[in-house]
Amino acid sequence: MFKFDEMVDIIYAGRKPDPDESDALYEVIKSAKTRFSAAANSRLSAIRRQSASEGGFVSADTPVPYRVSDAVQVIEEWMGKLDPRYARADMRALSIAWRG
Repeated sequence: MFKFDEMVDIIYAGRKPDPDESDALYEVIKSAKTRFSAAANSRLSAIRRQSASEGGFVSADTPVPYRVSDAVQVIEEWMGKLDPRYARADMRALSIAWRG
């Protein structure tokens, strides 16, 4: 699992992203991890230990797996909003970077 700073280097190919790009990537990864955790938790039995992600706090650095497809889906959902949280150009660049 990569730390957030390592993901920034991978996604932005070593260039320093502007703060909005970095914030968008952070939120995309956080949302993808939350989705994966929610889906995994719904399939597990009720008798188990509670992980950090179930406690309600997941960040981009929380050691929780996520799917790239979930990250791309989050980006596409955000790009489709009438009042996007992040600039569409930043989201489009993220989408292209994730798809390779």
